[in-house]
Amino acid sequence: MTLSTTIAIKEYTGDGSTVNFSFPYLVFQSSHLTITVDGVTNTDWVAATYGAGAGVTVTFTTAPANGTDIIIRRIVPFTQTTDFENFDGNPADVTEKQFDLCVMQAQQLDENLDRALVVPVGTSLTTNIISGTIDTSTRVLTLTSSGPALSTVAALDTDITTVLTSVASGDLLQYDGASWVNKNMGEIIDGLTAATAAAGDKLVIADVSDSNNPKEITVQGILDLAGVTSYTVNAQTGVTLTLLDYIGIADTSDSNNNKKALVSDIFGLINGITADTTPAVGDYIVTNDVSDSNNPKAVTIENFYKTINGLTEDVSPVAGADYVITYDASAGAAKKVLISNLSTSGLAAASQAQQEAGSSTAVYTSPGTQHYHPSAAKFWADVSHSGATPTLSTSYNVTSITDEGTGDLTITIANDFSSANWACVVSIEGTTPTTAAEPSSAVITLKAAGSVRIGFFLDNQTNWAVADPQDGWHAVGFGDI
Repeated sequence: MTLSTTIAIKEYTGDGSTVNFSFPYLVFQSSHLTITVDGVTNTDWVAATYGAGAGVTVTFTTAPANGTDIIIRRIVPFTQTTDFENFDGNPADVTEKQFDLCVMQAQQLDENLDRALVVPVGTSLTTNIISGTIDTSTRVLTLTSSGPALSTVAALDTDITTVLTSVASGDLLQYDGASWVNKNMGEIIDGLTAATAAAGDKLVIADVSDSNNPKEITVQGILDLAGVTSYTVNAQTGVTLTLLDYIGIADTSDSNNNKKALVSDIFGLINGITADTTPAVGDYIVTNDVSDSNNPKAVTIENFYKTINGLTEDVSPVAGADYVITYDASAGAAKKVLISNLSTSGLAAASQAQQEAGSSTAVYTSPGTQHYHPSAAKFWADVSHSGATPTLSTSYNVTSITDEGTGDLTITIANDFSSANWACVVSIEGTTPTTAAEPSSAVITLKAAGSVRIGFFLDNQTNWAVADPQDGWHAVGFGDI
């Protein structure tokens, strides 16, 4: 045989079902194959047709798991076991096999050398023997012209500390053109060349919406949040900055050590925001007009509440702690306003008393209080009849109905009226109102703060008699509760 390739290794990835894997290189016997699965030697396989130039097929008894790393290598021994005798013939196949094994050994050494660390050509070492002690402690391999050596991590730390000065938590390594030195963020910032910032320049921030990973934000993005109107707002790139994101600063009160600051805190410092305790609906909020190249515009609080959309809802705002940003027209400046103070600006929900009075135009009607208004029904009931049996089909503010007898029913109200002085309207539902059995009149026979009793009567022009509605009836109540 001949060896036309220098490759003696084949790698596959298991899929959990394949058991046959080709090794397309010459191999003479099974002991010359070494197979690992995820770095662990595996012997659960067989192969056939050794000595063929096309190689062999390795068959696993159990398919390697999905995603496992399968490596098949040819490893021949560094021995020569064929004894050639004088005048005993020289079979070509025997001789060629020995040549093949010699080349396989060379290829094997070359493959190992490809994965070894070597020094550059021309490097002179006093020795290539690794000095130092090998024990259970963690050690690092170092190299000088005196040769390789093992050093403890503690010894390396001592060496580094002697080069650096006053190493402190948060320090960064900086190359000053001659050597590596340690500096804090403040010292690095101080050493930068001053420049006039442009709106398109970028800053590095910690994005709190993405595990505080560093992101870039344009200077204009900062200006947008700060409500600065001196610049034309350009399209922001990098990341959308929020008031809860961080920016790196040099703390001058702490030896310029690097610190992180919330954008909201910087926003407050830049603008000198003070609380507006008496905002009015005509005051302004600063926004970006997306229909006009994101230029900043002023919007009244009233219009802001009419048009705001697309924001993440704060389902539990704290009235005495959370703020909204407004523009104080009287001061010509942006200010922050506690949510609790917005209630004094005409944006509060109407109270029960205001709903019952029905006269205020400075409050809004909320779902929780609208039923207190005099024009609103305080209860209603839809009752169906099947023969003489009444059923409460649907209702509002009704606890139950009671069948007191033929043509005689009582409605029990859930949230009572404040007194018995209220109005009740009853109507009879029927598909055959002209029949003799269908009542034509409903009478309020008893009314209290928490209930009403209704009687239904026939009118046959000769006498009045009680009767049950044939299909159903309805009742509505109005008054003060």
